[in-house]
Amino acid sequence: IYDLLGDRSGLGETGETFIVNQELTALSKLRGHPGAPLSLKISGEPCKLASHGKTGIIKSMDYRGKIVLTAYGYIRATKSGWLARQDLNELNTPIRAMLLDLSLMMFFFVIAVFLFAFLSSRSISRPVLEMTAASKKSEAGDLSARNHIFPVDEPGFLAKSFNNMA
Repeated sequence: IYDLLGDRSGLGETGETFIVNQELTALSKLRGHPGAPLSLKISGEPCKLASHGKTGIIKSMDYRGKIVLTAYGYIRATKSGWLARQDLNELNTPIRAMLLDLSLMMFFFVIAVFLFAFLSSRSISRPVLEMTAASKKSEAGDLSARNHIFPVDEPGFLAKSFNNMA
């Protein structure tokens, strides 16, 4: 069982699993306290709960004085508690990285939407503004004012019609 407890795959730099007896004495090696087996008494809340038959997950202070998230359970056969814990700061690191990535993506998405809306509005309003300017010149007496012919669409048809009327 000690080989399984010593396997810290997926537990990062601070995570560990260990066993405590009913007297809250560590029965296995601890990452933060090398001489722990049978010599270190751990009085943390998760150890008390696990050694008294409870199961759950709790955020608490560990034996090193760090805030950790601990999953705990009871082993009936040995009447001891099993705990798996990892520093809360380390647990939240991937979430913070994900939030940063998401924020950057949202920022670039908003910029892209703004640029698309700006360029689209310019391409729609430009023909209308040019036709308005040509109409004002014609109204002011400049009969040589003509509209720039646009592609075959509604503004292009109107520009051609204004030119024909002029």
